[in-house]
Amino acid sequence: VSGATLPWKVRDLALFRALASPPGRFLAAPVVTAFFPNSLAADIIREIFAPNPVPPDYAVRTGAALAVRRATLAADARQIAALPAETARLEDDVPALALPVEIVHGTEDRIVPPGPTAVRLSRLVPGANLVLLPDTGHMPHHVRPEAVIEAVDRAARRPGVGQADATATEAIATEDAQE
Repeated sequence: VSGATLPWKVRDLALFRALASPPGRFLAAPVVTAFFPNSLAADIIREIFAPNPVPPDYAVRTGAALAVRRATLAADARQIAALPAETARLEDDVPALALPVEIVHGTEDRIVPPGPTAVRLSRLVPGANLVLLPDTGHMPHHVRPEAVIEAVDRAARRPGVGQADATATEAIATEDAQE
């Protein structure tokens, strides 16, 4: 469960690039937001969670209606349109990660497919642990929170985790004692 780390084929990228362009921000975004039906928002949320059910009151608790404000839609479009280039820039640095990496991904994720992202990341990062959750979509932290918690716990138990903090604390204490 993470932000975008590796490039993948972003669905509807042309639409996001159009909305992110200056004409799109100033012309298309106002039109889209003015005529955006609430039923479409519910359909999009269902697609994001598919094949899993959307948790009750998810849209209300997360403020999903805010996503169709002009400024928010334009900002989201700019971020999504930039993903391919931004993740491509990160890709070369991924193998140098020297920290515990736990990757949790749903096998049925239709938004960010596991093959070019999670599976590939697990092969690029030395010692990474990949957990593919069957019958789980894009939101494992909502529909399978126990698996995410287990991954965090595994990462915390790995050798060396917390040692840097302890070493830094000892160094600070030593400096304070010398002053």
